[in-house]
Amino acid sequence: MHGAPSVSESFAGAQGRLGRRGGCPALREPIAREVIDRVKGGGLLFAYYRDHQWLKTSKHLGDCAAAAH
Repeated sequence: MHGAPSVSESFAGAQGRLGRRGGCPALREPIAREVIDRVKGGGLLFAYYRDHQWLKTSKHLGDCAAAAH
């Protein structure tokens, strides 16, 4: 996880999307250090994209998957 200049409203406005990061979570640079400090040493980050098939079949969600419909 890190801050990236391609994660900003100005970048998204100019490019029509946020920058591609190659897999690691990227944050707006002004908030990156605070978020990283909050989750390091045992915190949890859950990155989510609404995918109904994944919600139905994820072994990680259990009963939560049914509640998402």
